[in-house]
Amino acid sequence: MTGAECGYRHETFAQFLQFVGVGSETAREDACRMEHIVSEETVRQVCNFVNYGETFERVLRYTDLSYRYAPGDYVFLMGIYYMEKTYSRRFAREFHDFSQNIRLHVEEEKSWFELEINPEPDSDLGCLWYKDQQKWIRAELHKGKPVIPSDVFEFSIQRQDPVIEGNALIAFANEDEEPVDWNSRELDVHIW
Repeated sequence: MTGAECGYRHETFAQFLQFVGVGSETAREDACRMEHIVSEETVRQVCNFVNYGETFERVLRYTDLSYRYAPGDYVFLMGIYYMEKTYSRRFAREFHDFSQNIRLHVEEEKSWFELEINPEPDSDLGCLWYKDQQKWIRAELHKGKPVIPSDVFEFSIQRQDPVIEGNALIAFANEDEEPVDWNSRELDVHIW
């Protein structure tokens, strides 16, 4: 690594640390350590955040909302969409079998979303499955309602709002058969 590259890394991390509230002297000391061990990708993304972080939406992946929300229950809106690449998006047929409200339960160190099935669904839903990074997992039931951990969602955030939208891959299949990707749905949670 050249002196210029090292200086660029140092300044990027020092600015970032000061941006998030670290004192100037501590930020410079910590930046000295960080500049030597992080990847070039991390440097680029931190620089991007320092330069444009207040104006652009960001994405959080595989994060539990218990670190962003106080313990309690929150009610938001949700939609279940076909995975087509067309616009405007279309609600999947299964959407009508659920309430449009989705409840976020936040505890001390975990959080999950609970979907409410309408009293008389229009179709035989089968089991609800969700995709956790690379594998399908059958949703557990909590008081008869399917639940999905919040850390399988990808969340969009902006500077003013903790979280504005989350989406996850879901599918409906029989209990003994794993879903297939081509028949999955997108579950969107609209948070305010």
